[in-house]
Amino acid sequence: MSCGRAIRLCAALATAAPISCAAVGPDSPPFEVLSIHPATESLAAEAIYPLTTTQWTYETAQRGGAIEPVIYRRLRTKRFGATWVTHHGDERSEFWRLDDDQNVVMTAVISHVDRAISLFQPPLIVAYRDLPPGEVRQHEVAMRVVDARNPSRQRESGKARRTIQYVGDYLIRTPMGEMLTKRVDVSFTADLQFADANTTSVIYVAEGLGPVVEQRMQVVRILGLSARRRYQTLLLTSKSSEDSGSP
Repeated sequence: MSCGRAIRLCAALATAAPISCAAVGPDSPPFEVLSIHPATESLAAEAIYPLTTTQWTYETAQRGGAIEPVIYRRLRTKRFGATWVTHHGDERSEFWRLDDDQNVVMTAVISHVDRAISLFQPPLIVAYRDLPPGEVRQHEVAMRVVDARNPSRQRESGKARRTIQYVGDYLIRTPMGEMLTKRVDVSFTADLQFADANTTSVIYVAEGLGPVVEQRMQVVRILGLSARRRYQTLLLTSKSSEDSGSP
């Protein structure tokens, strides 16, 4: 695998999952934390990631400072042993389901840009049924990356690890107004043969909306060397339910 391909592949993997990442890029859309309150009860998985047929429209800063919309769509599916697929614009698709313990787990990710499929065995936990305040939970699984055009061709293999913590309750102001949110810190690491990638995210979750703000920092390293660093902030501008889904 070439270094360039490894960088692109690891960058795609790192965004799949999306601890603290308060720093954002200079062109990030604005939002403001107004006050902070201690969490008093556990946070349910579907409060973080509602498993419903839904479309979310976010705005994000692009290179050069332009603010552009990004559409996330969650639909029903039967692919990769999942029941839900979330399309993150044109970049990637994540395949989720509930496990026997009612945790939200991810079975696969398609990177459309790199034409790669990441497979997790067992499925990687992305949200726990109940997440107590302050408790850090971590899940590590085996991970394979195959060619989307020829799934019998393996590109990479290694480990995937996701860490999640419910930090507290935050009153924030966004383009949608003031709202009380739950702050959730997430770290996703892909430790592969040729490269590794890490994404740290701070996610603000509002009741009935899901994630309304996400601050994300991504670092990709090839052979242990720092190769690329990317900052991104997503701000929710609208949410709508959809009547039908597609695989």
